[in-house]
This record gives sequence, C-alpha cells and structure tokens, in this order.
Amino acid sequence: MKKIKYLSILITLVVFTGCHDILDIEPKDRITGIWANEALVESYVNGMYNSLQHGFSEALWGSLTDELHDVHNNGGAWTVQRGELTSDNISTLGTTTTPYVNKWGYAYARIRDINEFFEEIESSDFEEEIRDRLKGEMKFIRA
Repeated sequence: MKKIKYLSILITLVVFTGCHDILDIEPKDRITGIWANEALVESYVNGMYNSLQHGFSEALWGSLTDELHDVHNNGGAWTVQRGELTSDNISTLGTTTTPYVNKWGYAYARIRDINEFFEEIESSDFEEEIRDRLKGEMKFIRA
C-alpha cells in the first residue's frame, strides 16, 4: 500500500513539474509575425489609407477663416458663415479626448504606425520591387 502511495505521489510530481507549456500563455491581443507575411504587410499598408482625412468634414475652413486647422463643436462651418465665431465657441483642439476634435492624437498615432513600418520593413525578405512600392505608399500617406 505504501508503494502505491509513494508511486502516485512520484507520478504526480513528475507530471506537474515536467510541463511548463501550460504556464506559457501567448498574448492574444497582439499581432505577431506581421512583418514576415507579405499579405499581412499589404493589409497593414492598405489600412493606413483609412487614416487619410477627406476634406469634406472640415467644411473648407481655408476659404472661410484663418483657422485652417480647427474643427468647431458648435455648428461647424455655419458658426463661421453666420459670423458667430467667438473665443467661447471655438473648440479646444488637441486638449480633448473626443474623437471629433482630437485629430492631433489620431494623426500622431498614424505617424507612429508608419514609422514602425519603416523600421520593420527593412528586415523583411520581400522582393525589392514590392518593398519599394510599399515604402512609397507609406511615404505618401505620411506626407
């Protein structure tokens, strides 16, 4: 009976100490290996086009006022067109966390993503023609 008890304890110890894979958990919230796969890098570059802002949400501020960079919360372009733009209703661009007016944070996040692309693309083993095309596209988006 003692032999069975000691044998079961020994087997249990061997089983639990011999397997470390259970404790090695890969993070599921990160994309890894993207820079080794041409299709994933192509998707990454194509996704950056989404960061380009169209001019229609800005209501052609350049033709209305010297506030070329601003987006107003209270009425948009109509505030300027009606002559109601004051220091009270101008947005505090860059000091808020709302996605509507925090375009500087969004813009710098995209620049950071593009810079990461330039750091990682050099270590890829893609054809030079494909690598040059992707780098050209990212330079265009960053500009």
